[in-house]
Amino acid sequence: MLSLEDACVLVAARGRLMQALPEGGAMLAVQAGEDEIVEHVGALVSLAAVNGPGAVVVSGDADAVEGVREWALAHGRKAHRLRVSHAFHSPRMDGMLDEFAAVAGKLVYRAPRLSVVSTLTGQVASVDELCSPAYWVRQVREAVRFADAVRAAFDAGVTRFVEVGPDGVLTALAAATLDGSDADCVATQRADRDPVHALLTAVARLNAQGVDTTWGPLLAGAHTVDLPTYAFQHRRYWPRPRTRGAPEPAAVAPDTTAPEQCPESAPPRTVPPDSEDAALDLVRALTAEVLGYDGPELIDTGALFTECGIDSLTATELRNRLGDATGLPLPVGVVFDHQTPRELAAHLHGELGGATAPGSGRASGPGALGEMYREAVRTDRVREFMLAMAGLSAYRPAYHGPDGAGELPPPVRLARGEAGPLLIGCCGFVATSGPHEFVRFAAPLRGRRDLWALPVPGYRAGEPVAADLDALLAVQADAVQRLADGRPFVLMGHSGGALIAQALAGRLEEQGSGPGAVVLSDMYEPRIMDRLLTWEKELTEGVLDRDGAFVALDDTRITASAAHSKLFADWRPRPTAAPTLLLRATEPLGAWSGEDDWQATLEFPHTAIDVPGNHFTMMRDHAEEAARAVDDWIASGRMASA
Repeated sequence: MLSLEDACVLVAARGRLMQALPEGGAMLAVQAGEDEIVEHVGALVSLAAVNGPGAVVVSGDADAVEGVREWALAHGRKAHRLRVSHAFHSPRMDGMLDEFAAVAGKLVYRAPRLSVVSTLTGQVASVDELCSPAYWVRQVREAVRFADAVRAAFDAGVTRFVEVGPDGVLTALAAATLDGSDADCVATQRADRDPVHALLTAVARLNAQGVDTTWGPLLAGAHTVDLPTYAFQHRRYWPRPRTRGAPEPAAVAPDTTAPEQCPESAPPRTVPPDSEDAALDLVRALTAEVLGYDGPELIDTGALFTECGIDSLTATELRNRLGDATGLPLPVGVVFDHQTPRELAAHLHGELGGATAPGSGRASGPGALGEMYREAVRTDRVREFMLAMAGLSAYRPAYHGPDGAGELPPPVRLARGEAGPLLIGCCGFVATSGPHEFVRFAAPLRGRRDLWALPVPGYRAGEPVAADLDALLAVQADAVQRLADGRPFVLMGHSGGALIAQALAGRLEEQGSGPGAVVLSDMYEPRIMDRLLTWEKELTEGVLDRDGAFVALDDTRITASAAHSKLFADWRPRPTAAPTLLLRATEPLGAWSGEDDWQATLEFPHTAIDVPGNHFTMMRDHAEEAARAVDDWIASGRMASA
């Protein structure tokens, strides 16, 4: 359609003119269908994107967008404010359209040689459309119809969708749009994976699905091997081990000795599991595969999938592999509906005709308190609600030390590496906290350093909460000592988890087994907590944004959060012998008009490093920068000299 030079002119003009517009407005991702949201758009707010079934984005004036958010929350829907400089695809773009049309009108257009499915119309675009300057102007102002475009491509015969980009966000949206079809959606990159490994995995997956793959440039000098065509021709085709320095064999010859199964190979997955134990083995093996773990033994049968590191895309990958293995038509949300490997295995066994164990089916819903919390957010009564929950939490069963804590949630390993010391992340205590807080942070550490996440007891059904701060620290100190097993370690935490990490470091030092260092990510101690509470609205929205993405905002979690929050009401941090690193967000969570600096501070010696993002995004969108800052601080020796 355009030469490379003209395409660059068009893209540069679009970006320049958009950035020149006055900042302001808002964009909101809403869990709703287009037919539901259409009555809420108008002169001040527009439909900006249709990303999937029940996934739209609206854009426009902030007050009008806020009205859509209030409607969504009132109807129990998720609504997430996007962090953007302008309200794109809305009336607020109108000021640039004429000048952009003038630029587009000067370019030379040619008929495309390939068919193009348009995200403007959601259909296969005509030559006249693509060669019209007006088409490219409409792209600025009108909605992105991604879901319609995906469906149109599928209807036109496309069955494989490959995302070329830094992560798999569009892959997950496309898979949700085509749920129930025979389409394959593959991401070539994942934010939490090694780039080369992610790309080769994607190519191998496409090859296994029948895509013609040219392996020569990658595997120069490799040879093909004839494989048997009948099941009874048992031969071993695994390369024979050779000693270091031995010459490379010219080809891999088949071993005609007795049949041998490859060590650690998973059982064949073409036959559905015939027992609940077999189903559990299958779930653990496939979960380890999609997460890139060394083996299924790393997958705790009772741990939440989100605690293992499963996100929306890997949940879709796991669903697809389980469907292939069992022949069951599994819904997109099956992994989050059955939140542990054991629950999911019981569900699969039941669907295959076996008896389902009591209590192993779908997790309970959010409950009355979850709905009441959303109402408190909608009516700006969150503080009043949390005070009520603090009183209610006193009726939760409580432990006073390790002996009475019962079966504790196990630490979750998120990264493995040889560099020491190991890193132990203390999970926070808000209702949506858990090991998933560190999933993105762990990605750049994989292959370099061990990272374990230490959950707080009380957030799973049947678990007691801490009777007081001493009880919590006693239980967590015992867990850290067992996990470290005499090895050097560093404690870290983010937000409320940082409060736990700092208090826990002091307790461990009293016991003679303190950490080598403490990393506190954006910790606002009670002395300056009022700074953070200035953004109470943004904080509660941040909690709601994570509801359902990793864990459900249920009654157990809400009362556990209230029980642990009050433990730190009168707590004050004390200096530790271990050096301290404070990671600070570079962006305020919301508007700031106070006289004091809004950033987190400490009253004792420490090293401070600024990380891009705000209180939430520094450990989400900028988790790689945060992880590298911590890893560099530990490795450089600055930790010892702090």
